Amino acid sequence: MNALFSKNTTKQRVLLVDVGGMSIGASLVDLSSDDVPVILFQVRKRIPITQVKHPGMISSAAISILDEVLGEAHDIHHKGGGGAIEGVHVFLGAPWCHPSISIKNQDFGAPKKITNMMVHEALTQHRKTREKGHPDMHIIETEPLDVRLDGYKVQDHFTKKAKNFSVDIFSTAAPAKTTGHVERIIGQYFAVERLYYHSSTLALYSVLRGIFSGGEQYLIIDISGDMTEVSLVENNTLVEIGSVPVGAYDLARTIGEIYKTTPEEALSRLNILREGRGVKKDTRMNVTLLKAEDKWKDAVVNLIKTFDYTSRIPNHAFYTTAVGVHLIFEEILEKNDLFKFGDAFYIGSESLDPFVAYQTSRTNDPTLALQAVYAHMYIHSS
Repeated sequence: MNALFSKNTTKQRVLLVDVGGMSIGASLVDLSSDDVPVILFQVRKRIPITQVKHPGMISSAAISILDEVLGEAHDIHHKGGGGAIEGVHVFLGAPWCHPSISIKNQDFGAPKKITNMMVHEALTQHRKTREKGHPDMHIIETEPLDVRLDGYKVQDHFTKKAKNFSVDIFSTAAPAKTTGHVERIIGQYFAVERLYYHSSTLALYSVLRGIFSGGEQYLIIDISGDMTEVSLVENNTLVEIGSVPVGAYDLARTIGEIYKTTPEEALSRLNILREGRGVKKDTRMNVTLLKAEDKWKDAVVNLIKTFDYTSRIPNHAFYTTAVGVHLIFEEILEKNDLFKFGDAFYIGSESLDPFVAYQTSRTNDPTLALQAVYAHMYIHSS
């Protein structure tokens, strides 16, 4: 667990930076309350739609927007009186990082006492193995998901004895150049000693597990610009992660090509069409959009079919994407037959309202709200 994520009742203001595939956001959050995090302000800007040529390597367009967002966050912070910031938490989303799940297994032959050091050593060895031969990659997080003794999942594994010990490890890698750009720009605007990286994948799963779900089977679908990431949760544990190189921008590019307009303008037209704000029915757009939606849907369904369901198929799914764009995927996920086994639920601001507070009026940024909940969960864990 990171140094910042320990029980602390002192005033704890942190800067959260969300580096997503479609936009960049930042928020200043007070984590000192035992009840909920208090969001002091939020900033977000859309990244211009460009083709991602090298997944994981942050684009020049994203770097420029990150600079704008942090500059604005800096100005808002100082206009509000400034004050110390205890740390910066950077959340990397697809396609800027690469999450994975691995299993570390040990056979002892004879019963052996299981200690906390064994878990720590397993995480350290996994990190070294993943870093070996890849000096250009930065392992931003390594966390244990589950511990099993002699094949059985256990919660309190310490002081027990077992012949076999295994731990499921979640880890995320990002190109060192990407983290280097992020750190350089943060350093231009904020003087902080502690900077921590997290994946959007682990944050989303952790919040859903903590406040929305029991021990069920479900999918988590994170729809970005050029990528859709799908996670499988079984018995409240993240067991598989996969992704497909299609996302919201594929729909925008398809419409843009048909109407000879920019992807940004096409995305705006799509949002207006789905909201029904005074737009006449456009048969040509609807037909084209249905084809693009089918392409996305087929890719996601084919990915889900590759998952290994050890117990039963998921009975519902949670999904997240950019505000506005979610209206497009709401129709695909909630009104079509993509999930014949159950329902799909959008994780929006309304669903997170009971778990966050705002110093000023709430802004419609569910991603930053979710990340605030994630940081609060860890800092107030025992």
